[in-house]
Amino acid sequence: SRRQRQMCIRDRYFIYKYKFLLKTQQKVKMKKYQMVKDFFMFIKYFVGLTGNELSAGHIPINSRFASTSHWLENSSLKKILIDKGFNESSLFVTGDPKWDMIFNKIKNERKTHEEKQKKNILLITTNLYEHGFWTKKERDNIFAKIVKEIIKNNDKCNLIVKIHPKNENLKEYQMLINKINSKIEIYQNGDVLDFLENSDVVVTFGYNASASVYALLVNKPLIICNFNDEKQWLFLKKKLAIEVKKPEDIIISIQNIFLKNPASPEKIQDFISEYLYKIDGNSSKRVSEMILKTIEDFPNN
Repeated sequence: SRRQRQMCIRDRYFIYKYKFLLKTQQKVKMKKYQMVKDFFMFIKYFVGLTGNELSAGHIPINSRFASTSHWLENSSLKKILIDKGFNESSLFVTGDPKWDMIFNKIKNERKTHEEKQKKNILLITTNLYEHGFWTKKERDNIFAKIVKEIIKNNDKCNLIVKIHPKNENLKEYQMLINKINSKIEIYQNGDVLDFLENSDVVVTFGYNASASVYALLVNKPLIICNFNDEKQWLFLKKKLAIEVKKPEDIIISIQNIFLKNPASPEKIQDFISEYLYKIDGNSSKRVSEMILKTIEDFPNN
């Protein structure tokens, strides 16, 4: 069941996080009674944490675990930590190094597009089933509804499906597609940026997937199918995408988004500043410089 899968993912998440904490405590030779106390503190927190909260990024934050320096991916996290009692002087926003490669590629490989009679619709899936947040039936049902609605307009649009490169099962999706229209192209391998560059609009049914961020960065209109009426989707809260709550509204939403894309340049820039810091590809450099400065400033014993 969905609840059992959410409990399973929650338990795995706790074990993964706690093992890292335990190794750290052992390395710094923390007293055993304090380690036991910390263990029960984390147990108490995670018992009340649901699968949806985990998917939304909820993690325990306690200022007594604060270090002398913290390198943060965005200003939003800085505000959260300050509210939790962290010393502002120890917090440095550097951006997340995982984005550097993608930022540099976007900057160096922008392409121009010709106006086409048939629009390319890129459907990007997400691994909510594989991570335990949805059941397979939920995933299959939503995916099938989206595909069926889009191909009703085959004369005006061309559908391409891109699934997660590692965490999703290509054969499962191929079986679903073959029941609808075996001519639909579906891919697992390949750089999602290449698919985005050749698309006119992106449709997804994910939470806050990285591919949705990529779509915004390359100025692709984004449509999110929210048939389950989920509440924590960041792109909808920030009005960076059109929300579709019923399958029959997909086509009209695609038509409307070409007339007026809610993700204006100003909104995209605000999103970048708040959640990505900078898209200059230099986050790794900033982190490295901060580490070197920390080492240099560390008093010699």
